[in-house]
Amino acid sequence: LVDGLDSAVAENILEKRQGGRYKFVHDLLQEASYDLMDEEERSKFHYSIGMHLISNMPQPEDPDFSSVSFDAIGQINRVETFASAEAFRVQFATMNLKAGKRSMEVSDFVSALSYMEYGRAFLPEGVLGWEENYELCLGLCENAAIACFVLAL
Repeated sequence: LVDGLDSAVAENILEKRQGGRYKFVHDLLQEASYDLMDEEERSKFHYSIGMHLISNMPQPEDPDFSSVSFDAIGQINRVETFASAEAFRVQFATMNLKAGKRSMEVSDFVSALSYMEYGRAFLPEGVLGWEENYELCLGLCENAAIACFVLAL
């Protein structure tokens, strides 16, 4: 993997940053490479990034916790199919609830509603979702309702 990244650096596609990180030299190159992937590749890509961020997430006391958790759940939410995340559905729904509440604290009700909708999508539909995760479903639905009210939807 590193050899491939280093050859992309040599061809001026990527630039190497501190800490072994790489960055595209231009946004259009990043967009073009992303567009070359099919939907399944994109889903796997976002899922693996999200899971990597989750597994390396700092402790809640850490100042970076909030931004990393937003990034992690943002990657997971971009996955087209949730089937591969079966074992993590409640965790992902909980992370969306927390991200949505944090968005509401800074008056970003559009993002908050989106997080609540994604969170609800991770849980089973109908009565089963409510029976298995009542408090979580209630929190997602109540906060979605508040966001809708504020947005006049």
